[in-house]
Amino acid sequence: MTDDRDNAIRQVHRALRGFEGGASGKVRRVALAPDGSAAYVDLRTVGEAWRDAATGAVVWRGE
Repeated sequence: MTDDRDNAIRQVHRALRGFEGGASGKVRRVALAPDGSAAYVDLRTVGEAWRDAATGAVVWRGE
């Protein structure tokens, strides 16, 4: 969890490099639930990434 979009993308990228091909991750924009509960509401997906099984590259799709 971070308020820094670029940092979130770097962290997902770094994590995926440590996994085998086929692993995936998302960076999502969230907000606190409006009812005051300790929950988050998913607003949108900022980006999705996966580790390509053939090349080992981390591939991104999104903003």
